[in-house]
Amino acid sequence: MVAADHYCVPALERLDLSEVLSLIGTKRYFVLHAPRQTGKTSALLALRDLLNAGAHGRYRCVYVNVEAGQAARENQAEAMRATLSELEVEAEATLDDPLPATLWPRLLDRAGPLGVLRQVLTRWAQATRRSGMWTISRTAAHTRSNTAMNASSSVRSRRTVSATRSCRYSANAVASKYR
Repeated sequence: MVAADHYCVPALERLDLSEVLSLIGTKRYFVLHAPRQTGKTSALLALRDLLNAGAHGRYRCVYVNVEAGQAARENQAEAMRATLSELEVEAEATLDDPLPATLWPRLLDRAGPLGVLRQVLTRWAQATRRSGMWTISRTAAHTRSNTAMNASSSVRSRRTVSATRSCRYSANAVASKYR
């Protein structure tokens, strides 16, 4: 949608931005939980852009939609491949950073589908001096599978990144701090 052609509430006005920035600054995670079509994704994309630029440019923030792995259902390896491929594309498009693309193919075999996400995010965080922030989006009603839950568990482990389990019948987006 082109905001100039329609009435749109500015994306960052949908958030209590000072509270969100405080949570990020103190390395906390937060959940945006609201009904469908209320602007969660738009808000996270605007937040990503804000954090990657200007006074908040000390962060490296990407937005990853894990619904790409949804078609794999319970095939965890395929679902994780789709999720990591999405991370690869977003890291290159948003940050001009090819590192995730070089990390995940070799780490997937070594760490397996349950450990690879933590491995990739940890190694990526170690390779940069700026703090990282990951925003994850998923539609809860469609991702109640073990694959989605295992991806969340992989992300949560060892505080590399914080995440949350989905709530049935609603969409949510999770922004997570790592490093």
